[in-house]
Amino acid sequence: MKTIVIWFEGLPQHWRLILSSLVTAASFVGGIIVSVWMKALLVGDSITFLVLAFFFVVLSTIIYLFKNAFVLAQDNLHSEIEQERQLVVQAHYHCAALTIEEIRRIRPESVAADSIETIRTFFASSGRIQSIIEAAFKAFETVYGRASRPDDRTDFEVTFMTRSYEDGKITIPACANRDGRDPRSMVLRKTDPDIYEGTETAKIYAASRPYVMIVEDTKAGACTYKELYSGETDRIRSSIISPVLSDKNELLGTIVVHCDRKNFFKRSKGKYWSDVMEVFTKRLAFEKRKLDLLVGSKPAQFTLPVPLPKPF
Repeated sequence: MKTIVIWFEGLPQHWRLILSSLVTAASFVGGIIVSVWMKALLVGDSITFLVLAFFFVVLSTIIYLFKNAFVLAQDNLHSEIEQERQLVVQAHYHCAALTIEEIRRIRPESVAADSIETIRTFFASSGRIQSIIEAAFKAFETVYGRASRPDDRTDFEVTFMTRSYEDGKITIPACANRDGRDPRSMVLRKTDPDIYEGTETAKIYAASRPYVMIVEDTKAGACTYKELYSGETDRIRSSIISPVLSDKNELLGTIVVHCDRKNFFKRSKGKYWSDVMEVFTKRLAFEKRKLDLLVGSKPAQFTLPVPLPKPF
């Protein structure tokens, strides 16, 4: 039914009006014809009349059910489209709110060349990456994570995965979820630094060309989703893993969105999901690139003359 609705919604508006009018007219005329026909049969064989009446009731019920199913599928499609639009709006809204918060942090007392807070304010910090991940989580949570019944709610977890500055292994320096807890796998990483080898992020790191990976169902038979601990796929049913790239197309890490509803992320909507994730990946790339340079530089390189010469 959804396929029929999508086909119908894809038609030009004038064709949709014509088809809707034809269906209404056909139902009206058909009802009149059957009414006259059955009235004529009423004076004849009663058995034939009852059989035809039964056939008419069954046919009318099928048509009525089809109409209701079509309207329901149409409403669901419109609701789905509206949620997709809202997610884009929320993604930009929460990123804009993050920018406003960063502006508020800039105060005269922050300008001190030898202050760690100055470096965090004017250069980069892991806290900014955490804030972007939280913004992504809030966007998904606002649109899909609220429902009056817990069973109707979709729970999300958003993580940023990248190479550790300490051991060069994949790690999760930033995450956000409903419980406000770090992923269970990070506890296991303390004794197993290679725990994320074989994950989707590791596959993206190994690929010659980084790409957006969508896992529709982590429990599907053909799926090779790696379980990091027993029962993980009971909590994670569908995922999208989007590469965070520099301007040189260098892989800086991935942003991963998990949810507990299978087939939430679908490959058929890969372009849409790529556009949504791009709102966050560009901001993550900006912060991660600055952090890379900051961590790899000598402290003396950040000694600034205060005040700076007037540039214009």
